[in-house]
Amino acid sequence: MKIVITGGTGFLGRPLAAALAAQGHEVVVLSRFAGGTYQGVRHQRAQIQADAFDQDAAATIASADAVINLSGATIGQRWTAARRREIVASRVGLTAQLARAVAAAC
Repeated sequence: MKIVITGGTGFLGRPLAAALAAQGHEVVVLSRFAGGTYQGVRHQRAQIQADAFDQDAAATIASADAVINLSGATIGQRWTAARRREIVASRVGLTAQLARAVAAAC
């Protein structure tokens, strides 16, 4: 099974991606950072352009059997009103973009 993970370099994403790869799944982590392979997990640089993923990331999402979204601003800090807005915005915006990418692939 091909599984695409956003937020795959974070606290939960890193062990999840490694565990899925160890089970024999093809795991691709979409990240703001440079690509490469680590512990059997392929990391692909993805950029968001005009509220949509770049062409390579969109093609990766379209070819996936499953998409897991763990991206967003870290929650391990004091939750001020401004921080709360940042956390919500970072999760809602990317989730909407992922939903559009998955819908376009169907």
